[in-house]
Amino acid sequence: MTKTTNIHRLEHICNEVRKRICVGEYADGQALYEEKLAKEFEVSRTPIRQVLHRLALERFVETKSGIGTLIIPTDRVSFKDDQNILVKTLTMMANLSPTSINADDRIELAALLHMSKILVEDFSVNTYWNVCYRYNYLIREKIRHDLMRDTTHILFCRLYRWLLVSFTPEKVEFLTQTLLNELQQANELVETEDNASSLLLLRANAILALSN
Repeated sequence: MTKTTNIHRLEHICNEVRKRICVGEYADGQALYEEKLAKEFEVSRTPIRQVLHRLALERFVETKSGIGTLIIPTDRVSFKDDQNILVKTLTMMANLSPTSINADDRIELAALLHMSKILVEDFSVNTYWNVCYRYNYLIREKIRHDLMRDTTHILFCRLYRWLLVSFTPEKVEFLTQTLLNELQQANELVETEDNASSLLLLRANAILALSN
């Protein structure tokens, strides 16, 4: 494999393991084993070790001597901290000349709006995660500052992990309807604006409302 291929492979594994943590496929406190993951993803233990180290830095897992790598439990305090940091970061980035909205962004937002309408009628955790992940990735790419872009991405994932901890019919209705309303507003915004500032502020306000 080339160096670029290895990097992409590593990124794919990291995204997949992170997603499994966020949607609850891996339970709080569950141990992750390098050998098992290496076999599943058909790689050596070295890239798996790199993935777990990265996820530890992102505070999704922790390594305990004599025990191994464990999923860090979610808690409301961490959620509120992540929420506040993310809202402030998006607000700040909106004022620092974000990149422009392009044709691909408009196509993606229209597709996400369509998917969110389906979610209202037929909810699934994985579909909800995928829609939010793609939407958040689009928002992330509007941020010019590399470090803040990466930080924002991790905060998005941590935030949505907490939201996906447990479900009631009322919570499902709230999450799906909130997402639908936001994507409707986002599509209306990009019809008349090329600057992404308003889109970042819309996302910040929506995230602030998630715990209300």
